[in-house]
Amino acid sequence: MGHAVCEVCARNPVLRGEKKKPVEEVRRVIEGGVEEEACLLEAGYLCLGPVTQGDCGASCLKVNVPCRGCGGPIPGVRDYGLRAISAVASALEDEGLVDRIEDPVRLFYRYSLPGSMIGKRLGK
Repeated sequence: MGHAVCEVCARNPVLRGEKKKPVEEVRRVIEGGVEEEACLLEAGYLCLGPVTQGDCGASCLKVNVPCRGCGGPIPGVRDYGLRAISAVASALEDEGLVDRIEDPVRLFYRYSLPGSMIGKRLGK
């Protein structure tokens, strides 16, 4: 409990002693496959594994499907979508790639929009 999907994912290059590579392009799942052992986020598929609770054992990633966040946020995350946006944006090689993300609200807030900080007043 308390570990991100990436921390239990066999595709994570860091767990194999390699350095993470920046995301050079943003791809949609329908645009083709990726090597079975390659990190899906590095390959350009928007994977939310860095900020999602990994109790699932990275089940989706084992069948070549990027994490979509159904496990909920890792401990300490106040706004899941905001943390997911930050994690993905920091992995991108070029800030122009953000424009290639289709329907970001649906992707980043799929399971967490009602609990997000969007539209809420912050304390003084």
